[in-house]
Amino acid sequence: MRTRLLHAAWITALALSAGVPAAADPVATQLPHLPGASVSQAYGINDAGVAVGYSGTDSSPYWSRAVRWSADGTPTDLGGLQEGASSSARAINAGGVVVGESWGDDFRAPVRWSADGVISRMDSPAGYEVAYPIALNDAGQAAGYGAGASPTRALRWQADGTVTELPPLPGGYVVSMAEGIGADGTVVGNSQGGGLGLRATKWNPDGTITDLGLLPDGYQSRALGMNRHGVVVGVSRAADARDHAVKWNPDGTIVDLGVPSGGSSAYTHGINDAGDVVGSTYVAGSRGVRWSSDGTASLLPRLNGADSEAWAINNNGVVVGRSGSPFVAIKWQ
Repeated sequence: MRTRLLHAAWITALALSAGVPAAADPVATQLPHLPGASVSQAYGINDAGVAVGYSGTDSSPYWSRAVRWSADGTPTDLGGLQEGASSSARAINAGGVVVGESWGDDFRAPVRWSADGVISRMDSPAGYEVAYPIALNDAGQAAGYGAGASPTRALRWQADGTVTELPPLPGGYVVSMAEGIGADGTVVGNSQGGGLGLRATKWNPDGTITDLGLLPDGYQSRALGMNRHGVVVGVSRAADARDHAVKWNPDGTIVDLGVPSGGSSAYTHGINDAGDVVGSTYVAGSRGVRWSSDGTASLLPRLNGADSEAWAINNNGVVVGRSGSPFVAIKWQ
């Protein structure tokens, strides 16, 4: 629960403002709920245009199902580990493999769905009550974190299911969390705890760990995604006390993507191989943003005037995320 609260704290810390012109393109459309559902969210999309996330209810009886939306928007219930179990999908790769989690009254487990929809349980290291895979590369390697009885630790799963704990940065950090993975198995996320602020962290395939650092005179940072060229995106709290969208180049230099004009803060979630970045800002409510590879920010259009957040972008420029309250899954194309 603490890890989810930490994630929520970064989102709810963004304030409200106004005044940025809307982007003319693309068009926002809702991805359909599963039958009987009232909420949904899309977390990931591959280059074939297949998106994944969840669909479920926001009132009793509560349920959630992992969903795969085809390129034409048709939803498929991916199911859970047991009959009637809940589930949520977090990432999909080029081969159609999906990772996420499934839970019921007496269990919660990391899971993987094969391209043909067969679900299997992923291993968790001993000592963890739960594990959450939230990123996946085309080689089938996944990244996420484990929480529970042991201190929260970043995790990397190999395609064969082998799972490895990734320690926090040295110097007094206690907790590590992974939120993105590159084509070569490089993992990015953050280290925290021990009275220290969040620090963006990179775990290299050779086992070394890198402090990605902060904006000049800033404090706190968090890495949230990575493309196959090694460009990392995330957020860093700047000297102006606002959260700025940032990216780190492969040589480690940090680039301030800033805050769109009129916004109070900004954060990123995804990046494609062309260097286009998506995330959100607060401009009279939450608003999806796309930064082009040259750093130019454009607001994504709202769906029926509702708040929105962009979570992922594929190499064709199609973006997915969520809109409204209660949430609905959305695609910008």
